Parts: sequence; C-alpha cells; structure tokens
Amino acid sequence: MARSPLAVLLACFGFGLIATPSASLASIVTVDFTALAQSGPLTGHLYTGSFSYDNSGLTGVGYESVNPTAYTLNFFGNYSLTDTNGSYIPVSFSNGALNSLGFLIETPGAGTVASGAPDSYISLNQNIPQFLYGYSSTGESFPPNGSCLDALGSCSNWEGHGTVTFSSPTVATPEPGGPIPVLAYVSAIGLFLWMRHRAKA
Repeated sequence: MARSPLAVLLACFGFGLIATPSASLASIVTVDFTALAQSGPLTGHLYTGSFSYDNSGLTGVGYESVNPTAYTLNFFGNYSLTDTNGSYIPVSFSNGALNSLGFLIETPGAGTVASGAPDSYISLNQNIPQFLYGYSSTGESFPPNGSCLDALGSCSNWEGHGTVTFSSPTVATPEPGGPIPVLAYVSAIGLFLWMRHRAKA
C-alpha cells in the first residue's frame, strides 16, 4: 500500500524526536545569595553573589552531590569560580534538599581592611549558612575548623563572620538543538523529499 508523503514526513519527524537525547534538556540551576557581616570590622555590610549547578544527574533520593558550574561574589571586587582555585566544596543534597556547599576566595591582600581585600568563605553546612572573612595573616583554614561550623561561634581564626540568605533556585533549560536532533530532522526532510520523488516517478 502506497503511503502519502505527508504520512512519511510525520513518521520521520517522530523519529527525530525519539532520536533527541534527554541529556540535551539538562537544566542549569542558579541560586542567588546575600551575605551579612555580623562581627569584625565589616559588621553591617552586605555582599551579594550566586552559584549554579547542573541538576540533570540528580534523582532527589538520598545523598547526592555535584560540582558547581559557576560562582560569583561581589566582595571587594567581582570574583568567579576560577578565583577559588579549586577551593570549593561540591554542592550536596539530602533527598533533593540543598544540604551543604562551600566557596573560598583567597585574595592577594593581607593585613587590614584598608590595605587589601580580605579572604572570604561562603558556605552551607548541614543547613547552617555562614559567611566568614579574614586575611591570610590570621591563619584561617579551609574548610574551617570545628569552632566555625556554627555561624554564631567565635571563629577565632577568622576576623569576622555573619549569615547567608539563599534565594529560591531559578532553572534555565536550554532548547534542544544539539547536533544529534538537527541531524535527525535533516535526515527526515531528506527522506520525505526522496519518497515524494519516488511517488511522482
């Protein structure tokens, strides 16, 4: 039984959709945050930033972690994930809920606030958000020692600490358009034209 060119075209486009991999719909999640210094020479100052991660491999079950895809911090200058030099803690989740993360920025400045930008540490540890800052001369550690795990602790090896407020996540889903789906659709159109040519012959 001869098939109409329209039926062939619809079948081919259906094949193109099936051939499109689900990975092309990976979502990048971004979370904004605000850090408030509550002790030390920067008390009362607010700083902003954000971090992003790819959630395509997450299931929402049990403990999971992913490496961040981006990080920004406006703190005596604008910093990015590259500025951490790998000093970060992966973004982790417990049954789908954000559980922990950590980003350390070590700056060239040392001494006092007037002489250079302080180092900074933005983190979430077992649902306790914290903001720490200091200078290399004070000997701060990464990750912070036990006295700094509580945002209200003394954090004696840092010059100041504070809280971090995280916003609700925003999700950006790229449009499917990688090489595999494009090739599938081009092949579908080619097959349709070939079938129409055969029908006319």
